[in-house]
Amino acid sequence: MFERKPVADEATMRKLRDFLSPERDLPATPVRLRYLILSQARTGGTFLCEALARSGHAGLPFEYLNPASIKFLNNRLGGGPTVSLLKIIAALEARRTGANGVFGLQLHVEQLSKPLQSIQQVGNWLQRFHRIVMLYRRDKLAQAISLERSIQSAVWHQEPHETGERNPDRWTVDPWLIARHVANLGQQEQLIRGALASFNGPVLVLTYEELDTSFDTAWRRVSAFLDIPAMPADAVYPKLARMRDAASEEMAARFLAALRDSDLAQDPAFASLAAAVKPAG
Repeated sequence: MFERKPVADEATMRKLRDFLSPERDLPATPVRLRYLILSQARTGGTFLCEALARSGHAGLPFEYLNPASIKFLNNRLGGGPTVSLLKIIAALEARRTGANGVFGLQLHVEQLSKPLQSIQQVGNWLQRFHRIVMLYRRDKLAQAISLERSIQSAVWHQEPHETGERNPDRWTVDPWLIARHVANLGQQEQLIRGALASFNGPVLVLTYEELDTSFDTAWRRVSAFLDIPAMPADAVYPKLARMRDAASEEMAARFLAALRDSDLAQDPAFASLAAAVKPAG
């Protein structure tokens, strides 16, 4: 759904390879509870999954079905270029289920569009989970800016010791590209809500803003929803740095200024923007 294929820098890929390595596997345990973190890019899914993993009571949730993860898992499973979705999930459950029988998975719903092809199939596939946490972000412009920064820098997550976000000297602001991000993110959220409409189990809806500004409260809600011990929030708080900074605010201001002083009739990018926001027929 994005014009440029998102990529990750080498430091991020090293972390991915480490997390997916056999050394991180858990002893085989029958699954008692399957839960899903259904999210979008830049909504706090990685942050929440790290907190859940740090609790020691929620398995090792992760975005296992993104293209880079799938590639590593295919290699681990010896399946050549492709391994079926069912085989991957079965392999994950055998290796990433906690001692208490809890298995968690983070997923962007568009990652299911290729193997499942229809919203009905996606909805049916979601039934394998007992509980779903839906994450979304109210501030779509901030989400789009964050997404664009990650695409430009190839950095998706940052730890406190990684200063400077390995970022370019100056961020490029293409207002119509950011507007398309906003449109795409809105469409993805509609897709998530549509897929959840037929889900038979309980759903907890949580916003990025709650995780960002009221983590203690958000953590209590998630713990109660998943029926795991209510550990102190300080004990599970992820070691991830906030990537939003003054540059994000500057990019948003430049975007808004372009909207207030633009000549759409003279801007060829507007045609692609109009196509992006056109309602699906």
